[in-house]
Amino acid sequence: MAIQLSSANGISKVTDLLLKHDYRIENISVKDQASGEVRLQVRCYNIDNEMLKDVYTLLKTEDEVLSVDVEN
Repeated sequence: MAIQLSSANGISKVTDLLLKHDYRIENISVKDQASGEVRLQVRCYNIDNEMLKDVYTLLKTEDEVLSVDVEN
């Protein structure tokens, strides 16, 4: 999944949120954007279609999250 954050402050909030809800993170990539925003690429183990909807809804509740792009 790709997550656009307003700043680097959101990185730990997003990862903590995923772990708190039992998403097992396999890999994380962080990239700075020219605008000062941060783009996270997160790969989690064993996400099915129902979990995709749930993780999208969960991430959209965070203030620092500007956009979420999930795929399976």
